[in-house]
Amino acid sequence: MEEEKNDFASGGADWLFQSRFKAQKPAEKIFYLIYDNLNRIVSMSTKLNVEDSEHKVTTITREVFDKLNTDNLLNYIVDENVNPPAPINIAGEQSYRSLEIPEVIHWADNRLVLIQFVKSTRKLNVEVKSQLPAVKKVWIIPRGNYMIPLLELEIQNQGVFEYDIPTWQNSNECSCISNQDIEIFTAYREVEHETDL
Repeated sequence: MEEEKNDFASGGADWLFQSRFKAQKPAEKIFYLIYDNLNRIVSMSTKLNVEDSEHKVTTITREVFDKLNTDNLLNYIVDENVNPPAPINIAGEQSYRSLEIPEVIHWADNRLVLIQFVKSTRKLNVEVKSQLPAVKKVWIIPRGNYMIPLLELEIQNQGVFEYDIPTWQNSNECSCISNQDIEIFTAYREVEHETDL
């Protein structure tokens, strides 16, 4: 009995509840990341509000919450290709590196940057829906020929832009490559005619 008195004296009521009633630790807080249809982060919170219902929501860890609190949220978008969706920094160099050259090959209307090549007119239409936090370099090349850049672009400013793509031999197809993986926020496609846009 003497040992219990010593423990109670040093631990107080917390020790008493834990030893006698097996008190549970308080529940972990849930941290929410709220983002829009372009996967831009709208807000973060420990509880959901009614106004958040018009946006998408994912949960994040305390560490990610703290990191985002000290950083500029405009530098991030939410990657929905992982489970659960997670924020990634699009301002700096991504950690993704491999021997492959990052190529944008998918089309989705909800990306921040839309790049469309019209084969009949050889026009490249670029739409940047929201200012990017840093400049991203993109090259348009003949399909499968990485050594012949037909056009080099620096993408950052919001707006709609049009470029002429020079011809190269008999190639009528182009690829969109970059020096880093930008496909998470960029979409590319080729169409035959402008009416297909």
